[in-house]
Amino acid sequence: MAVAQYDDLGRLLDATGVQVPGVLDALYSRAATKQRFGVAWSGGRPTFRVWAPTAKSVHLKVWPTTGAAQRVSMQRDAAGSWSVRGPKGWLGAQYLYDLQVYAPTTLKVERNQVTDPYSVALTTNSTRSVAVDLDARSTQPSLWRSTPSPKPGPCRRLDDLRACTCATSRSATARCRRRTAAPTSRSRTPGTARSTCARWRRPA
Repeated sequence: MAVAQYDDLGRLLDATGVQVPGVLDALYSRAATKQRFGVAWSGGRPTFRVWAPTAKSVHLKVWPTTGAAQRVSMQRDAAGSWSVRGPKGWLGAQYLYDLQVYAPTTLKVERNQVTDPYSVALTTNSTRSVAVDLDARSTQPSLWRSTPSPKPGPCRRLDDLRACTCATSRSATARCRRRTAAPTSRSRTPGTARSTCARWRRPA
């Protein structure tokens, strides 16, 4: 729906459309927050779910580790999400979502192929998502399950930081080089560069 303003001669002065984000939240957010998005594993089989309430159709394009690529239709539910369950053979498969959705920038329905916004793994340059089960032993280092979690250290606040400036030339002291912890930034003096390092104040 669009709303337009005209003058007394019928000339268009301004126009706008309905702002849909608030509408989508009101219609779908309560049900959507109860769902798990991305790839969920049960019995070794993956379920792919993505939230796309404005899409006209969504397909899953899959490249299994063995076999030919597949394009599978996904089903929409009342929460505005689309899902499909795959076979066990899709562990490690690459995939994309193929959507048909109205694009306000072009004022027409477009077809987009996108990675999963809930991905936990991607191929080089984020070209495709990868269906990975983080709970599977095959994706975990050998000591992953037996190594205890680190204990949290003392709380440090932002005002505990003290900045120091270290010259990037050979004359910089070894102590200052060791403390360098931030990317090099340009100083105010043309032709020179300085590297900012920070050191924490020892907790009391």
